[in-house]
Amino acid sequence: MPSRLLDQGRRPKSDGIWSGRLCRQVLIQDGDMRLCDRVLVHQVHPVKVSADVTASLVSNLLLWCSRPKAAAVVRVAMPVAGSVAVLSLADLGALARTRRGRWVRAHMPPSAQAVRLVGDAVMAVGARRRSPALLVVGALVIVAGWSHPWWPYVREVR
Repeated sequence: MPSRLLDQGRRPKSDGIWSGRLCRQVLIQDGDMRLCDRVLVHQVHPVKVSADVTASLVSNLLLWCSRPKAAAVVRVAMPVAGSVAVLSLADLGALARTRRGRWVRAHMPPSAQAVRLVGDAVMAVGARRRSPALLVVGALVIVAGWSHPWWPYVREVR
């Protein structure tokens, strides 16, 4: 039944409400994942995390040494290469069923991803200006982006 719903382009219902989380669970149980889910889950793959951390460290070092062109190439090329490798070669369905995969699907909305990106930009500015304080602030902003489940929740008043 779930695969038939997905083949028709409809999303399964949960208590009368269209549920993206239920749709993700059904897709993963069927062994097929949408591209948006693959992109989300690949963020916690060890190869992707290693590529991101290495790119940040190397590009920050290059920025500190006043080599902005090389830093920009490293900061963009390494994460893109890591993403391409993971998205094309890794078994993301298996990763999605792990604790990390379930966590990232539940707790990594676009706002948290944007916070992580802003933190990386702050770190780059800190490295370019040779400011250890900005590097630390950027790292703390990245940690805040990963800590989305502990952000204050604001309920909508009807």
